[in-house]
Amino acid sequence: MSWIIIVGVFILAAGPLFYLMPTAKDKRLTALRMHARQLGFTIQLDALLKLDPSADERVTAGGQERSTKTECMRYQLPLGHTLNYLPPITLQRLPAVPTVPTATVMEGWGLAADAVTISSAAGSLAKNTAIWQQQGHLLESIRVALLELPADVLGIAIDGRCVGVFWLERSSKEQAGDVAIGASVEPLNVVHMTLSKIIESIKSHSWVED
Repeated sequence: MSWIIIVGVFILAAGPLFYLMPTAKDKRLTALRMHARQLGFTIQLDALLKLDPSADERVTAGGQERSTKTECMRYQLPLGHTLNYLPPITLQRLPAVPTVPTATVMEGWGLAADAVTISSAAGSLAKNTAIWQQQGHLLESIRVALLELPADVLGIAIDGRCVGVFWLERSSKEQAGDVAIGASVEPLNVVHMTLSKIIESIKSHSWVED
């Protein structure tokens, strides 16, 4: 009888420790982000407006509007040197059926129309968007490069210092052992290769501005 009590006490004491042990997902993300830093990425938590929210997501039961955002991680690569002339822009992957007004900047990619017309920075954002739309050759090279990205990359941000993607990190399914680590890293290598191509395109582009 005493040994049953001892086992019970051990289980009660060790239970919280087992709860704190990393899950397969935790291990996958840790390996992914560690490898990303080795490749030169900086990583931070971020969020993007959802472009296809449902009616329930947009309005509360009391009829009040609410902001709908998707949390994700931003993976950024530096340009190598600052390009002060480069206007910052953030583009999102456009859903098949947007439920909010959107403005297309290039095929398949754009931003919420309200961001251009309503936000406190609407003037500069509209100007930056217009400048980017003049860079037809550059936008096309970027669009082609973005076709290689995993489907769970929701957006891309470009400014004078770095290029980054907004990523859900769901590209690889959780598997056991070393296979999981390898599967996690492969989409990251695709992201790294794609952003490297975009950086080279930006650096070699002759900027057009009226």
